Amino acid sequence: MCRGLRSHFLYLLVPALLCLASTPVFALPYTPPGDTLTVIMRPILNVPTIIPRGDTLEIDCAAPGSTTGWAANLICRELNVPLTNIDPQFEATLDRWKIKAMVPVSTPMELYNLSVTASGGISDVTENAVQVIDSYESDFYFIQVTDTHLVTHLYYDDPGSETDSSELVDFREVIKDVNLINPIFLVITGDFINEGELEDFEYRRYFTRTQRLLTELEVPVYLLAGNHDIGGWDATPPPDGTARRDWWRFFGWPYLDSPPPGDPARTQDYSFDYGSCHFVGMESYINYDSWRSAIYGAESFTADQLTWLQNDLAAASGSALQILFYHRDFQSQLDLASLGVDLALWGHIHRNQGSLTGWPLDIATESVCDGERAYRLVRVSGSSITPSPTATAGSAGGNLTISFAVPNDGTATNNSASIVNNQDERFEHAMVRFYMANDGSSYAVTNGTLLQTFVTDSVVVCHVGVDVLPYASPIVYVDAQATGVEETVPSPVVGSSSYPNPFQRTTSFRFSLSEASSGELAVFDPQGRLVKLVARQEFPAGTNEYSWDGTDEGGKPVSAGVYLLTLTAGESRITQKIVVLK
Repeated sequence: MCRGLRSHFLYLLVPALLCLASTPVFALPYTPPGDTLTVIMRPILNVPTIIPRGDTLEIDCAAPGSTTGWAANLICRELNVPLTNIDPQFEATLDRWKIKAMVPVSTPMELYNLSVTASGGISDVTENAVQVIDSYESDFYFIQVTDTHLVTHLYYDDPGSETDSSELVDFREVIKDVNLINPIFLVITGDFINEGELEDFEYRRYFTRTQRLLTELEVPVYLLAGNHDIGGWDATPPPDGTARRDWWRFFGWPYLDSPPPGDPARTQDYSFDYGSCHFVGMESYINYDSWRSAIYGAESFTADQLTWLQNDLAAASGSALQILFYHRDFQSQLDLASLGVDLALWGHIHRNQGSLTGWPLDIATESVCDGERAYRLVRVSGSSITPSPTATAGSAGGNLTISFAVPNDGTATNNSASIVNNQDERFEHAMVRFYMANDGSSYAVTNGTLLQTFVTDSVVVCHVGVDVLPYASPIVYVDAQATGVEETVPSPVVGSSSYPNPFQRTTSFRFSLSEASSGELAVFDPQGRLVKLVARQEFPAGTNEYSWDGTDEGGKPVSAGVYLLTLTAGESRITQKIVVLK
């Protein structure tokens, strides 16, 4: 949210070169600068590419026109995927290389770092830059967050601002939810950083710290600048233009300062397609310190930006949906209907605003900062778009949680994840990454869908899809499968199933026997303790069906969780996991 300009006479006594001093005013630990943009210009951490395997990836690189020997790799943990069919072309009007490279069809679906090397010692890596998918989905969701105000909502001259990092905590709780919900991507609509001037000043490293936080996301993120990110404050000691220049160093493109003739845009606007949907991100701001006002003016969008937007949307007019996101249209310069925009997402005002129905949709979202921890889920189905009411990670981070039975670090051959959703929202595309031991085992999933398994040097990565219902507590299991041939006793059990599973009130267990057998049907907890003896008798041949109402031997309802339904028939014993919901 916009902070009013403050005038402090004390600032007139602070030398402008204070931001370059070798010793900080506050006794902060020295933090080395983060990864500033050097060679790879796109895709990058905050403007990634989502690409089906087997398709051609386009890479922009800043390097001399004489550069040769281009190579590119995708990297995820120890997994290294060389890209093939490298086709580099130097665009003289842009003073940049345009490199095309094919993503092999065997590439696992993951979020990858992109590595590029070339002659002259060129070597650059940009993190979380490429999301490899199997194909574009027509039914998907994405998430918007806004106004994180990292690393603290305190201003640099406020007491305690040099050590406070409460907004990092707020955003980290949202990141945990996003990683589990597994949207196609996340958009962040500005005011990502509270004071864009404070990278080198007093070694506060605002850009460095926020950049590193973004790498904790396991989904692609599209980030846009807002007024706090690049607007500048008259009151701060760093010179005018510091915020915008630092944005270019970390999240933008350095050539925006003095663009080549073939690339006239001076602001970081971009667009991308996901399947048949077209997305446009627009930089918007308030030019508080009037830096280069002849170029940037004082409005949300410059005339060049508006022309670029019109041309971009016109070129994508055949898209099923056109979705625009930005920080705020401060001067009401955008006519969404005439532009043909179906949905505009924005922030700045730190509250929800706008109708979730109608056309065009024009919606502001509550902030992440100050403990709000809000995010908005937007569902797309073909040409239909449905924004949800904002959800929140909760003041204690407990609205959506996941916990593992044992450390999820690649050392276990059996593990389970307990998910608790305390929200009135379904997350049908949720996904859990299980990191299992790489000991030659194959893995099977209970109460989830094994979407993909791939092996790195140290672990087996299992992507498990989970349909997380509102106010549900599913538990997902990944277990190593036995290998080899064992002598078995013929079993009279020829089939079994339980439905519904998970259940809230009653579940039925149906099994078929090839011959009559004496035995029992019982429910145990995960520790092997008897919960309920359902039946003990001679079971006839054919189909048998019994129900369990979720109570124990004393008739009391059991707590939510996983239980083991065990059938003993003759010399055979089979067990199924069943989940009780509350």
